[in-house]
Amino acid sequence: MVRLQLKQNVGRTPRFHYFFDDEPRCRRMTPGPTSIIECPSCGALHQLATAASDNTFGGILWSDGKLEAPMLFNCPELARCVSCRALFWLKSAKTVGVLPTLPFAPERSWRVTLCDTGANRVNVMAVLRRHLAVDMTQTKQFIANLPVLVAFGAGTSNDGTALMQDLLTAGAVATHDVTIEAQSPTETPIPPAWIAAPLVPPMQELDFLDAVDSCLWSDAQSEVRIRTATLHAGNDPFRQTPADWQPLTDRHSLAMANALVLFDLLSPNIVTENLLRAEIAREQGLFGEALRIASAPSPQERLSHERLAAELVARAERRDSALFSVDLADEQSFT
Repeated sequence: MVRLQLKQNVGRTPRFHYFFDDEPRCRRMTPGPTSIIECPSCGALHQLATAASDNTFGGILWSDGKLEAPMLFNCPELARCVSCRALFWLKSAKTVGVLPTLPFAPERSWRVTLCDTGANRVNVMAVLRRHLAVDMTQTKQFIANLPVLVAFGAGTSNDGTALMQDLLTAGAVATHDVTIEAQSPTETPIPPAWIAAPLVPPMQELDFLDAVDSCLWSDAQSEVRIRTATLHAGNDPFRQTPADWQPLTDRHSLAMANALVLFDLLSPNIVTENLLRAEIAREQGLFGEALRIASAPSPQERLSHERLAAELVARAERRDSALFSVDLADEQSFT
């Protein structure tokens, strides 16, 4: 392993802010290793992508309960084999290996430590707020714990240089460490069949409808998950083109049948499930039923979904069956 370190001053590092290239690390999804799995039916190999970490920053919550965010990794539960076309649970597929992640790529990491604010404390705090996108309370926490690690990360387009220069210009005493590590080549050759294996394809509505028709679940909870995923898949085309909206009653008869069974399986005593019951009624054009369900007294946790519930009621009162979304910043997860 080859390691190069560039240092300016020295300091301890009790607190920190993360970066990856141009973005705060807390707002970026970190890819995980790619698993090589076997189809339980025919043994065909597939590549399955994973995530080491993800988040819901900038996310939106759809009225049918689907959560979407730029850095959210939606791990599927079901897959259809590319070779034999059989449906299977990914958890039942055998993992035969893992593809290494960027085996020859050098890793560049960096850190910036604030040791002292100097005489211009206000200016230094302004630099921290501008570069780190933190509020005044968080900024004061940094200042109260000097010396403090204010930022670290990986990548080349942002290596902390701009932050370091602005801190020094403001009169602060700070350190800037950059580490470059060259990874050693993998010793075990990668089987060509792993590299040639296709990615697990995303499930479409017809795939989910086949899973429903095959009763692919093992218990009531997995049935609800499959039927909910089927509803989501049927609504997916309208997330991009809302003007093409079609109520459930105008779609494939199997999609309508799935929604009706799902409605009966969901509990009216669980806030998230009850709101989904109201949404299923609204998407059918049963606006009175949707209003009755969404307006019913709910437990205290209903407050965490008040924005979604209020919008659902408003849409039902306008006799609007179309899918809609709210910012996740205003809601907790609906699923």
